Amino acid sequence: MSCCKCLGTKQGRFALGICSVVAIGLFASSFAILEPTEMGLRLNGNIQQLDYETWYDNGRYFLGVGQNFIKFPRVYQVIRFGSTFGANKTGDDVVVRSNDGLPLNIEFSFTYQLPKDPQALARIYLDYDDNQEKLVGNIAAEAARDVASEFLAFSIFSSRDAFIEDM
Repeated sequence: MSCCKCLGTKQGRFALGICSVVAIGLFASSFAILEPTEMGLRLNGNIQQLDYETWYDNGRYFLGVGQNFIKFPRVYQVIRFGSTFGANKTGDDVVVRSNDGLPLNIEFSFTYQLPKDPQALARIYLDYDDNQEKLVGNIAAEAARDVASEFLAFSIFSSRDAFIEDM
């Protein structure tokens, strides 16, 4: 009964208004959105714990206060090497050496998609944070160097299909 008397005062209404605004703010911040091109893992920011068991597809989710998503691209990603591609993601041509020791600048592009396995996504996040695209690009450039070292310079151009197949 004394609580009801308190709400009748100016200070009581002010306190109730402040509590209402805080409650609405906390409730609204408990939602997280994944866009149609994203998938995510749930991160509990309160205790810094990553959910290894479930990955979330696009949509709006009620996660709770202090929780959000670690977002990953769900669609195929394109990585381009070479200046003729215009707005490329990794930079310049890849410089390789052929089996006969000649340096060659090659341009190529490829697509990749991250796995939809929550444990694999968690491992990628824990090991590489947000640098997975740079990691994939570095692996691809290294693979191109390895494959080019098995071909003679002339063979890279004359047997382009075999070179592409090995890459």
